This record gives sequence, structure tokens and C-alpha cells, in this order.
Amino acid sequence: MVVMKFGGSSVADRAQIDKVLSIVNSAIERPVVVSSAHKGVTNALIAAATAAAAGKYEPDAVIGRQQKIARELGVDDALLEPLYREIRDLLRGIHLVKELSPRSLDYISSFGERMSVRCYKAPRGTSAEIWS
Repeated sequence: MVVMKFGGSSVADRAQIDKVLSIVNSAIERPVVVSSAHKGVTNALIAAATAAAAGKYEPDAVIGRQQKIARELGVDDALLEPLYREIRDLLRGIHLVKELSPRSLDYISSFGERMSVRCYKAPRGTSAEIWS
């Protein structure tokens, strides 16, 4: 089994993702691919949660960052909209109670990877599968 792990800088934008896909497609065996959040998205999620706990509810910056990357990749907004809605709801809850628990911080941080993996399409002629 071949496992390939790509960090945030490796999946920062369209050009970097094209490089990753080239590496994955050159593998002799069909690899399992693990992807991080796009560069800066996890930090933006944490910053939005911290701001929400401090009284500033501003989900649009982090969602806008992810939308820009997804649109560069030709991803339909509808694919990520349920996650965007959940981020808004979670940040609103943090804002209302003015508290960011370790559990909430872990949960908000998980959205980076969850959004990232939904942005990749298997090239035609391959049998890649993506779980999210």
C-alpha cells in the first residue's frame, strides 16, 4: 500500500494541486491520498472562532477564502455550501456564548480538511475515490 500525504502548501492553489495530481497519477500503485486543508484555511478558521468568542462574528473571511480556491478548481458552490452553513452556525454559537472550548476549537479546525478533500476531482480515466 502506498500512502501519500500532502500538506497545506502543497494544496494551496490550482497550480500546486495540479502538481499533486501529477505526482499521484505517476504512482505505480493506486495510492491512498491524505490531504491537509488548503494553505491558511485552518489558521483562518481558528482566527474566526477566536474572534467570535471575543464578540466579532465574521464568518465571511474564512468562507470567502475557501470559495476562492474552490472556484479556481471549478468546484460547484453547492458541494461546499452545507459545510459553509455549518461553519456559520458554529461561529454564531461561539459568538453567542462568548466561549471557545477545546472541543469547539477542534471541531472548527476540522472543516479545513473536510472542505479541501471535496475540491479534488479524479482525472478522467482514473479510478480515484474521495471520502469526506
